[in-house]
Amino acid sequence: MKNIELQHFRLVKHIVDEGSMSNATQKMFLTQSTLSHMLREMENNIGMQVFSRRSKKLHLTDAGAVILRHGEKILSEFAALEKTLADIKAEKRERIRISTSCYTSYHWLPAVVKLFRKQHPAATVNIIMEATQNPLAYLENGQLDIAVTDTKPVLPVAYRTDLLFEDEFLLIVSPDSHYARQERLPAKTFNGADLFIYDMNEQNSTAINGFIKPNNIRLNSIVKMQLTEGLIEMVAADLGFSIMPAWMARPYLDQGKIMALPLPGKALKRKWYAISYKKGGKAQGQFIELLRKELRKRPITSSE
Repeated sequence: MKNIELQHFRLVKHIVDEGSMSNATQKMFLTQSTLSHMLREMENNIGMQVFSRRSKKLHLTDAGAVILRHGEKILSEFAALEKTLADIKAEKRERIRISTSCYTSYHWLPAVVKLFRKQHPAATVNIIMEATQNPLAYLENGQLDIAVTDTKPVLPVAYRTDLLFEDEFLLIVSPDSHYARQERLPAKTFNGADLFIYDMNEQNSTAINGFIKPNNIRLNSIVKMQLTEGLIEMVAADLGFSIMPAWMARPYLDQGKIMALPLPGKALKRKWYAISYKKGGKAQGQFIELLRKELRKRPITSSE
């Protein structure tokens, strides 16, 4: 038995759905003689009749009923395949894969992604959580389109670096702590205190390398926590203090759980960059611009 082609399945379905060969011509955009030839070809291929003619009407034979039943499934699957392939093609054209080097950044990133999707419904934005520990490596391996990082790396000419915003680190304390009642807080005030920071390698900690070590502060302990919420609760209970970016503290400041005070001495600031391919698509450039615009609205300073 020779192969049955998709056009044969479509022919049988249209004849049954439309009630006649002549009506099926309007669905298949072919002449009646062409459809008649196609039906004969199909019947010759399978060696059986698909339709029998009674009272000038076409009726499915037993073989025809089986072909129709399976054909409907095949046509449905093929339509789904075509849509999936079209979606993959569109996603490749408009897909943006992004990650950031800081887990705590993910409380603002989804809001920006949502806004971008609203403005650019044809684009697909995927947040790659597993790339958080080393987004630049994922970018270089072709697994990311945009890496958001607080380090300005030296990269090959194929990449571009866009400054997104600059954040300021604040002293985070409980409203009930003795720190909150002091007019001046010299660095030595924190000798013997407990510092709560996000769980990371201390070599990468801005709080330690930008404030604790330069001021020769001798802490009682450094407590590392994986969840920002847990860290905030410990500080709110007046079990120690923390040092974190202004934007990270904002939700908890609004709740009144904590207070933000300026760090003693020179302000401690950090810059964030978007690293991407220079040959990235139009959507990628638009996303970076929106990211810069939205993030510059969010940071707060110690004066607020």
